[in-house]
Amino acid sequence: MLWEDLSAGACQAIKVDKVLSGSAERIGEKIIITLRILDTKMGELEKIDVMEYLNLPEIQNMVMISVRNLVGQENDQDMLNLLVHYNVPVSSPRTKINLSGPEWDVLTLPIRHQKDDST
Repeated sequence: MLWEDLSAGACQAIKVDKVLSGSAERIGEKIIITLRILDTKMGELEKIDVMEYLNLPEIQNMVMISVRNLVGQENDQDMLNLLVHYNVPVSSPRTKINLSGPEWDVLTLPIRHQKDDST
């Protein structure tokens, strides 16, 4: 629903102060989510958020991030990195790796080449 499509009379008839409008588009390997808050009393666009995400099957999380951006709430940085930034590693509070598994001995055998007598 676009702002131009809303008449002042329609907004007054349903007695709303604000209208949330949005869209989701897939362009190549990106998903772009646009959200808008429209102030019906002033007849103006109050806030807008446009986010570009990776093309992943996580639409609900993408919308959640966009809504939080729109209303000024913080997002989970790990979730944001997974959905927006391809090359950012996931951070973890656990930074040690335990490599004390079984040890393997490597046996090296010499390779003997047979002489070819056919020449």
